[in-house]
Amino acid sequence: MSDNSISLVYPSIPEFDASEVGARALDWLVTRKIVNAMPTNCILSSRALGHPPGSNAFDMVAEKYQSDRLFLKLRFNGLHLEMGKKMFADFGVSEPPRCPACEKSWSDAAHAAAHSEWLKSRTSHLNPKICKCEHCGHVSSIDALKYRFTTVFASLGLTFWNWPAEFRETMVDALSIQLKAKPQVVHIHI
Repeated sequence: MSDNSISLVYPSIPEFDASEVGARALDWLVTRKIVNAMPTNCILSSRALGHPPGSNAFDMVAEKYQSDRLFLKLRFNGLHLEMGKKMFADFGVSEPPRCPACEKSWSDAAHAAAHSEWLKSRTSHLNPKICKCEHCGHVSSIDALKYRFTTVFASLGLTFWNWPAEFRETMVDALSIQLKAKPQVVHIHI
């Protein structure tokens, strides 16, 4: 059996606010018993703990998946609160993007350099001066590059491991109001 995740990713939240906003997100989910407060070894990470599903986990799950109870029995079924700059991509492995101006594919080296510069940058979580196309010289922010799959650069993501494939819009909207930010949804299948 393979694993999958749904990440609610918040690119508008700067790195310096990610811890505070992440704590608010976790508090909101714990208060509603969507996840448990006590972290356990329930996520795919050797360096972090996650929050297992709470007694009201299905309040988060879309109506059409309400009968999908299998994830409650899986070892890896928790929320991973991810703070700090990260590329969230729905294909699991980085693939070089195309330039938004000339449409030519970047080399692996150019893409790695742009990603590295973004990780090191301190001026903004999406610095427009980082990415310069090796083909045409067009300058853009890293999130403006064209990826084959959904790719979001952010400092805060809520990754739910092996939960059903879709969340209730009303719950995602309520969380957005609480966090004052709308998420982008990234699905990963590994």
